[in-house]
Amino acid sequence: MALARDPTLQRHGVKLSGIVYKDDPKTALAYLAAHGNPFAQVGTDPSGRTGIDFGVYGVPETYVIKGDGTIVYKLVGGISDVSLPGLMDAIAEAEGP
Repeated sequence: MALARDPTLQRHGVKLSGIVYKDDPKTALAYLAAHGNPFAQVGTDPSGRTGIDFGVYGVPETYVIKGDGTIVYKLVGGISDVSLPGLMDAIAEAEGP
């Protein structure tokens, strides 16, 4: 939720997207509605095919994707105080050429 509210990321147009991976979309969306939804958009991957294409090991995973669709960073596990600096660096680098 903090990333979605981060003013620097908002100024740079960074949007968070989520994928409901091999789970019931209604259940996942109800959870987000009840607990807060940081995502600008939420897609579904009921078969897990998109996850295979991304190389998902398990959830949660976070990816930084450049505007051209290139994956420039992958974080396996949750976002924490330890992993946040690397994630923010990757976001900053993704904005470059």
